[in-house]
Amino acid sequence: MVISSSEICVICTNLVVRTPKDGRGISQKQVLEQNLSSTDVHGRTSVERYTDVHCSTVYFKRLTAKGFYTTVSMAYIHSYETFGTVDGPGLRFVVFLQGCPMRCKYCHNCDTWERKDARILDTAEQTFERIRRYKHYYLFAGGVTVTGGEPLGQPEYVKNLFELCKKDSLHTAVDTSGYFLNDKVKAALEYTDLVLLDIKSIDEEQHLDLTGAPLSRVLAFLDYLTSINKPVWLRHVIVPGITYNNELLEKLADFIKPLPNIEKVDLLAYHTLGVFKWKELGKDYPLEGVPPLSAEEYAVAKQIFLDRGLPLTSGAAEK
Repeated sequence: MVISSSEICVICTNLVVRTPKDGRGISQKQVLEQNLSSTDVHGRTSVERYTDVHCSTVYFKRLTAKGFYTTVSMAYIHSYETFGTVDGPGLRFVVFLQGCPMRCKYCHNCDTWERKDARILDTAEQTFERIRRYKHYYLFAGGVTVTGGEPLGQPEYVKNLFELCKKDSLHTAVDTSGYFLNDKVKAALEYTDLVLLDIKSIDEEQHLDLTGAPLSRVLAFLDYLTSINKPVWLRHVIVPGITYNNELLEKLADFIKPLPNIEKVDLLAYHTLGVFKWKELGKDYPLEGVPPLSAEEYAVAKQIFLDRGLPLTSGAAEK
């Protein structure tokens, strides 16, 4: 990422950085002076290099590696997608944030797990400038979706970005596992039109095995969404031999049927398209040998939800 010198001057002047030891606020310039004081071959200090037009993400990464974090909504971002069609209604600008507390065994974005691997560092304002280039595509039949990774692990950025989107009448959606629920997340949800909530399994033991996280956190998040009547599209991946189980599918359908804020159910057939990422990162794929869900199996699962009168997303309904 290239940041202009004027933008950096504003950041250096206004940004407060919390130290890992005592939480006291010091300016970013002080942090840079104390921790990045070496000079380069041109005799420039790190502070001078930082304020140079050629500043890159390396200095932010060196700060966070030392345990510092900033109060500015500078997000750790994996990538952007300008014309997404599977992350909410209509055509979407999709922001993939970096970092996730879950370790789903079938994750097709395992390269977004570690925040330190972020490819982009942008503020909400910088992201919105990217969105504005394509605004006319999203205004009437689409919007902006923040996914990940786990987007609500960076709730201040989500709030600030969505606040800018709402000022420009853009529809907002967040695709989340429901892992986080705190005051900052609740503030972000105030500017969120739609929540795409992934429930990995309705069985507590299976959920913990699949994700490394308790189902109770997800259900507490869903309970809060229901209490504020926040529209939800519930997403569920159907994995052969695991979540492809009539008893579990019926239990999930029966659980969500009474909830008034569930607008649609998005049933996702398990696939192996993301396995190559595990191999590229030198990771063993936990579900090696599990085949993609067949069309026949998908039809059986889909019928369970249709029999209970639950509306499916257009993509699921057409399969």
